[in-house]
Amino acid sequence: MKNLTLILGFVVALMVNETASAGPRRPIQRTQARQAARIAEGVQSGELNGPETRRLMMQQARIAHMRKEAAADGQVTAGEAARIRHKQRQANRRIYRQKHDGQQRGELKSNLQGNSEVTPPVVEPQPGEPIQE
Repeated sequence: MKNLTLILGFVVALMVNETASAGPRRPIQRTQARQAARIAEGVQSGELNGPETRRLMMQQARIAHMRKEAAADGQVTAGEAARIRHKQRQANRRIYRQKHDGQQRGELKSNLQGNSEVTPPVVEPQPGEPIQE
């Protein structure tokens, strides 16, 4: 739930940033908002678990930072826009792969403290087999 709130906040921040800009909506900004919405939908549907969501959101934050730096001088050059679009395409593929990798929320084996201890599986005795303790 906390991740969903964080993601939805990120989507709202992107949309506010887009409406506050003086010019028409740019494709880079639309792509960024669409990708954030896809991540939020993946969290809500359970297709993305916590670590996947964090990695995807960090990637989105890096792209937003690239966009901000590119626009800092008042104009985004063709080369800067091409690099940003390239990173967005990479992010798009990564979002797709993470949403369709078959992992569901709650299937992660390690706990939040980073402990990677593996608990042995519980083996049920067969009928008629003596129980070993």
